[in-house]
Amino acid sequence: MSIADAILLYTLPFLALIFVVIVVHEWGHFWVARRLGIKVEAFSMGFGPELFGWVDRYGTRFKLCLLPLGGYVKMFGEGESTRDSSGQKRPLNAMERTWSYGHRPVSHRAAVVVAGPLVNIAFGALLLFLFFYVREVMPSATVVAEVTAGSPAAAAGLSPEDRIVGVQGVAVEDSRQLVRGLIEAGDREITIDVMRGDTLVTLAARGVAVARADKVLDSFGIATSGYLWRFASPIPSLKAGLSHTVGFVQRNFTGLAEIAMGVRPMSDLAGPIGIAGVSGDTFQSFGLMGLTLLTALLSINVGVINLLPIPVLDGGHLMFMGFEVLRGKPLSPRVIKVCSLGGLCVMMLLLLLMTGHDIFRLAV
Repeated sequence: MSIADAILLYTLPFLALIFVVIVVHEWGHFWVARRLGIKVEAFSMGFGPELFGWVDRYGTRFKLCLLPLGGYVKMFGEGESTRDSSGQKRPLNAMERTWSYGHRPVSHRAAVVVAGPLVNIAFGALLLFLFFYVREVMPSATVVAEVTAGSPAAAAGLSPEDRIVGVQGVAVEDSRQLVRGLIEAGDREITIDVMRGDTLVTLAARGVAVARADKVLDSFGIATSGYLWRFASPIPSLKAGLSHTVGFVQRNFTGLAEIAMGVRPMSDLAGPIGIAGVSGDTFQSFGLMGLTLLTALLSINVGVINLLPIPVLDGGHLMFMGFEVLRGKPLSPRVIKVCSLGGLCVMMLLLLLMTGHDIFRLAV
């Protein structure tokens, strides 16, 4: 694979996926801050030098930066002072305190902090709903695009442009019904009904003993093309999206707890290299629909991870606010700084370990 192919097939899908998930996360913080009347000074999409930006009517600077691997929302008054036009520090005045994040009650600050992870999870649920709904209203057709030489399909006499309309006498309208029919038929002699032009042809074929739906057509020896359009109620897709979101959140918390207790190995976690590999492979194999599904799962995962009570993560900020409520006053800046440094070291160590595991998996 050339460098250009690697960039196109792996780097770009990875950057697009990470960029979308992070912007959604930061938008959650931004939206709630705006709703609560907290002044937002900057909404940065990416890190590093600014490529371009603009200032809205509320005074917020929106900017796109060179490195699309992060982002942040800078809120006014996160400290006790601000800077004047000459760059000198000065105390906040009474009017500025009404816009200030740091002068808001714990409930407001907690709402801003928790909004990022919750919007990530909600965004993932929305993408899952769209994924399931699009599959219902626009399923893959059963028109044969390719036939693999030496496969059961080739032996049966299937040809490109044939449209499969039945398996074992049972009508099929889309590729999912075709896959289901082949799975149920199993590894035995079966009949395939085909529309070849305007003629209905029945072919005898040998079935395949494959249980995984995504492998059935490959094993049978065909690739299909085209899509159908049909009306479908959104309710089942909505239920499926919510059900999968809840299940994935539960599995994330369970998996992280098992890793923390040593029940599962650290190698079960994927770092940037692993995510790039999965996103590239998914894009190549399943196109935009597959990448949409992966984006949904990663967005939910980012939401869950950020809720962990580790300093530097949103969950760590919520933990500090919990101590503030219990003590009746905030923790000292020194304690927060030391804890945040410790949390950053832990996160960097985890990132190095995950990246090491990713490289090892590539090597073997």
